[in-house]
Amino acid sequence: MPDTVTLVTALILECPLCMLCLRDKTGLTSEQVGFALGFIESVLKVRREQRGRCQACGVSGLVISSERPTRASGWTAPPEGLPLQREVRRLIEENGELLQRLAAASREIERLQTKVVELSRQRRLA
Repeated sequence: MPDTVTLVTALILECPLCMLCLRDKTGLTSEQVGFALGFIESVLKVRREQRGRCQACGVSGLVISSERPTRASGWTAPPEGLPLQREVRRLIEENGELLQRLAAASREIERLQTKVVELSRQRRLA
């Protein structure tokens, strides 16, 4: 899981992406991307723009991004001596139900985005 979180973090720090592109670029399922985003949100501020433009595919709609944290923004490093894996496990245990709801919402977002992409393509062909 740490590799997954690292990969998704790197992608959303780079530029705003839609869920479909996050899924395609990582090789993960939407549910796995959703779980990774849940972990990322416990550390970074994750933005979801409903009317953004995906920098990979160009489709307008929901895009996900984040900014690199700075001390000026109030970011603080995790406590010393607390291994990241143990912190991640703790967060999973504390937020299990929330993560399941997030995964379900991510699946619904993916379904809707797929429909939007299909309609966009049909419109271009018409």
